[in-house]
Amino acid sequence: MKNKIILLLFLLVGCQQHKPVSIPQPLWRELSNLLGKHKDSPQVKKFTIDNHLKKYSKGSSGGFSNYGKVPYSLLFRQNVISRINIRVSNPPNYSNPVFTEKLPYNLKPEYLPEDVINKLGKPSHHPYREYINYQSLGMVVSFWKNNDGISEISLDLKESKQ
Repeated sequence: MKNKIILLLFLLVGCQQHKPVSIPQPLWRELSNLLGKHKDSPQVKKFTIDNHLKKYSKGSSGGFSNYGKVPYSLLFRQNVISRINIRVSNPPNYSNPVFTEKLPYNLKPEYLPEDVINKLGKPSHHPYREYINYQSLGMVVSFWKNNDGISEISLDLKESKQ
């Protein structure tokens, strides 16, 4: 019986290591589902209230954030959520909240641009040291200038092709 349990655990752990990891985690899914929603929609209102995000705006553009309290912010253009910024890490000597859940596509906060390219493939545009744009994924990965890893991941509303 003991050997069967050990074999079962081994098979479970082994299978988990080979599963695709590109499925967003629950908070990523919740955040990405806000893209394209009107800033006053029930989903956006609930999320901003539940997460104590404060609104700032100028006309039909602005955002929701609580800098220093939560690691993400929602940006809107023409009253529609068009970008979500998620702080992944802090520069040295800063202690703002960072996103602590598993990152999409199994990215790690310490990854450098070449690590992200190795993981996700060729980006949509020529990669810069400070950021890499993956339009097909609706994602921009930003880096600290001193090569300390990923600073922020932005989820973008994918523009429809006319």
